[in-house]
Amino acid sequence: MSAAALLATTLLLASGQADPGGVTVVDGVEVIGDPMDYRLRVTLAGADRAGAMVLSSDPAMWCGDARFNNTPGPFRQCWLRGFRGEPIVLTAQNEGQFGRDWTVEWTGCQPLADGRSCSAEIAGEMQVGATFRRGG
Repeated sequence: MSAAALLATTLLLASGQADPGGVTVVDGVEVIGDPMDYRLRVTLAGADRAGAMVLSSDPAMWCGDARFNNTPGPFRQCWLRGFRGEPIVLTAQNEGQFGRDWTVEWTGCQPLADGRSCSAEIAGEMQVGATFRRGG
């Protein structure tokens, strides 16, 4: 459904006013900004353990290798939706100690000081990559 059709349907339901020809007339409505949301996809490489995941808390996402989809734990969804300009922080987790047992390399986002996390600002459809490496 197009954004215009969705807006028209929403306004029709909210106002309850429609003429028999299917046209809804609403006075005094002004739409400002970019109401579209965009998808940020995360790809993983080297995630050879069920515990190797990339997380986001707001909006929530738990991304792990599809080979472990039937492993007990959270559903491994490797995308999230956000609005243009919305900052997103992604954090890698894995079994063992970060820096000693494993590290992560980020593409498509800015690594943060802790090395396990990166930050991206939604700027349209995007992709971020996380490559897990054994050892520090």
